[in-house]
Amino acid sequence: MAAQSPVPLPEDYTEFLKKISGERNWGIKFGLNDGEEGSTLCIYIYSAYAALEKYKEWEFYGERANKEFFSKVWVFGDDLGDLIYYFGEGLEGYGLYVTEAGVCDFSHSHKLADTLTDLLVNGIGIDAAIGDY
Repeated sequence: MAAQSPVPLPEDYTEFLKKISGERNWGIKFGLNDGEEGSTLCIYIYSAYAALEKYKEWEFYGERANKEFFSKVWVFGDDLGDLIYYFGEGLEGYGLYVTEAGVCDFSHSHKLADTLTDLLVNGIGIDAAIGDY
C-alpha cells in the first residue's frame, strides 16, 4: 500500500492499519454525538484493503477526478457522506485534512491534525473532522 501512496504514510497510521485490517475488512467506524438528541456523526477509517480499492476508484473517475489533487494525497476515510479525510501536504503543511468529496482541492481543505493519534486519541481537530469549520 505504501508503494502506491503518492505521499509518505505516517507510522501511527500504518500501525493502526495493522490492527484493523484483515481479509475483506473494509475498515472501522467511529460514531460521534454532535450534541443533538439522537444525532450521531460518523468517521469511517478505511482498512488497507478498502484504501487501495478507493484509490482505484479515484483513478476510475478519470477526467471527473481532480488528478492533481489525488496525485498528492492519500485518502484514508470518509464520513459515510460528502466528506473525505486524507493525508497530504496542504496549505498548512503535512497532516490530516478534510474536504468535500465533490470539491477535492487544497483551497477547500481544512487541516485536522498532524497525526492520526492526535485526532483519535487527543481529539485535536475533531470538530473540523465532522464538518464544523
